[in-house]
Amino acid sequence: WCAGIAASLQRGPSSKAIVIVGDGGFQMTMNELGTAMQHKANLLIIIMDNGVLGRVEFGFKDAKGCTISGCDWVALAKSYGADGAHVRSNADIERVLSRGMNFTGLFVVAAYIDHEHKADMAKTSDSIHPAWLATPQKTVDCA
Repeated sequence: WCAGIAASLQRGPSSKAIVIVGDGGFQMTMNELGTAMQHKANLLIIIMDNGVLGRVEFGFKDAKGCTISGCDWVALAKSYGADGAHVRSNADIERVLSRGMNFTGLFVVAAYIDHEHKADMAKTSDSIHPAWLATPQKTVDCA
């Protein structure tokens, strides 16, 4: 999600960058909320919270210890001076996303999803390439 900060700053305050990130990935870099706020990023962060380190649980055979407990992502965002809202049911989605898109600055959407929800990811050491990640047809010699 940190690339979203860079995208927001590069595009300027009149444009909004949108990032979708899992709760595990967000936890690993949530300190960057300070960077986003310091530089006044105009950013919508959608945290897909399933309580799992998905990259590990779904990407490696026999992975253990992948269940995680997060925090109240909206309260965390507000502690940095940002804003946000929770999505706990389908009925919340349109209202919360509209609010986030119309907000200027950093807005966090905490979307609580099923523990078993699996998103395709880039290749890890013992997983299979997702269909959307095609093997490059050309190689470049960097020598």
